[in-house]
Order: sequence, then C-alpha cells, then structure tokens
Amino acid sequence: FYILLACLFYFAGTRLIALVYDTCRGLAEYFSETIVPVLQRFYVWLEEFMSAFYPASANADAAAGVAAAASAGTAVHSTQALEKAGKLVSGISDGVIDGVSGAAAGIPGILMNILIAVVATVFMELEFHSIKGFLKRQIPEKYLKSLQEGKEYVTGTIGKCVLSYCLIFVMTFLELLLGLFVLGIDGAVVIAFLIAVLDILPVLGTGTVLVPWGLIALAAGNIKTGIGVLVLYIVITVVRNIVEPKLVGRQMGLSPVLMLPCMLLGLKFFGILGLFGVPFAVAFIKTLNDRGIVKLYK
Repeated sequence: FYILLACLFYFAGTRLIALVYDTCRGLAEYFSETIVPVLQRFYVWLEEFMSAFYPASANADAAAGVAAAASAGTAVHSTQALEKAGKLVSGISDGVIDGVSGAAAGIPGILMNILIAVVATVFMELEFHSIKGFLKRQIPEKYLKSLQEGKEYVTGTIGKCVLSYCLIFVMTFLELLLGLFVLGIDGAVVIAFLIAVLDILPVLGTGTVLVPWGLIALAAGNIKTGIGVLVLYIVITVVRNIVEPKLVGRQMGLSPVLMLPCMLLGLKFFGILGLFGVPFAVAFIKTLNDRGIVKLYK
C-alpha cells in the first residue's frame, strides 16, 4: 500500500508541477493579452465619456484645457491601474515562491512522520487480531450486534457516497468538456478537469472560474465566449442541484426532500464537513430507528 501510494504521489506530483508551471505561464499571457487591453479600452471610454461634458462650442480654449487635463488624468489613472495590477501579479508570484520554500523546509519533518507511520502500521498489523480481540472483549455483549450493524452501515454508505460523488464529478467533467469544445477553447480537457475538481468543493465550485471568465470575455469584446461560459455555468449549477440530492440521498436512504435541507444546514453551520456529515448523521439515525435499535420517532 505504501509503495503504491508513493508511486502515485510521485507521478501525480510531477504532473502537478508541470501543470502549475503551464498554468502560471498561461495566466501571464492571458493577463497581458486580455486584461490589459480591457483596462485600456475602459479608460479610453472613460475619457470619451468625460469629454462629452465639455463641448468645444462653448469655449474652445477652456474646453481644450479641460480635455487635456482629463486626458492627462485618465492616462495617469490608467498607468496607476496597470501598475497596481502588475504589483498584484508580482505579489501572487512572490507568495507562491514563499509557499514552495516553506514546503521545502518542512520536507525533513514530513519524511520523519511518514517513517513513523510506516513503522507503527507494521507493528499494528503484526498484532492486529490481538488488538481487535482486546477491544471487542471490552464491549458488553448486548451492544456488539448494534455496533456491528452500525459498522456495516457506515462502511457501506461511505462507499456509496464516494461512488455518487465520483459520478457527479464525471458528469460535470463531461458537461464542461462538451461546452468548452463547442466554444472552441484550447486545452478543453485540462480546463474541464480542473474546474470539475473545484466543483466538488462547495466553497469554490465552478463559479469561481466560469463567472469571472465569462465577465472578462464580455468586457474584452468576445461576446460568444462570454455568453457561452456563463450559460455553461448556469446549466452545470442547475443540473448539479437537481442530481446531487437525488443521487446521494438514494445511496443514504434519504428522500431528496430531506436530503437537500440537511446538506444546506450542514454547509451553513459546519462548512464542508457539515455538507457531508449532517446528511450522513441523519441517515444513520434513521437506519438505527428503522431497525429498532433506538426509538426516537414513529
């Protein structure tokens, strides 16, 4: 298991490093080719908008002076905005470099913890039956059956929930891939995969990428891509909100009517853990009540 895990981390890590490098380079090109022209176009529009309030027929000299001042001020603001944007990108790069440096400094401690975990696992495996027998002898006989049923339900339900979210991930990935392919986006497979990973995390979701992407495309004058990306976000959000309660609730034995409020309340009060934990706890209590192990409601 540890050998397979090490191989997985090695190959996944090398791919991740290459992906991060390509993504950073692509973001830099996107910033210079898209964001900067949008800012420049905005300040040109702002200059024209301000000049409309100072017509040349009223006073040519005064109007020329005001227009020149407005133009100079606009140029200054444009330069300042570009400088701030450049500093922001530079700050992000510095933060990434600092994070990598900090992670590299913690490698010796991580290796030591891994070594201790491997050694402890070997010792526990050698004495596994003795440890298991000792723990079972400490539990009263009348509770063993209930614990065994609870264990079977927990392990079975967790596996079913993991399978359900894997299906949701695949469904979101295919929706993104189809939408990006129709829009003619380069690198659609990688982009769709990364956004689908974000979609599994409720705090982030597809809107973290698709909404800013669509708005920036619209501001840059790429109407087709902007509208297409925003429509794709709406479709994915609606489909997931319909499918997730039904699919996950069916695996847990809960009605979608009960599953959806459990997920929302869990996310509201306990964050990501609550999104999964509250429905699981409610489903577990329902199972215990249905089997007569506890009597909480009729």
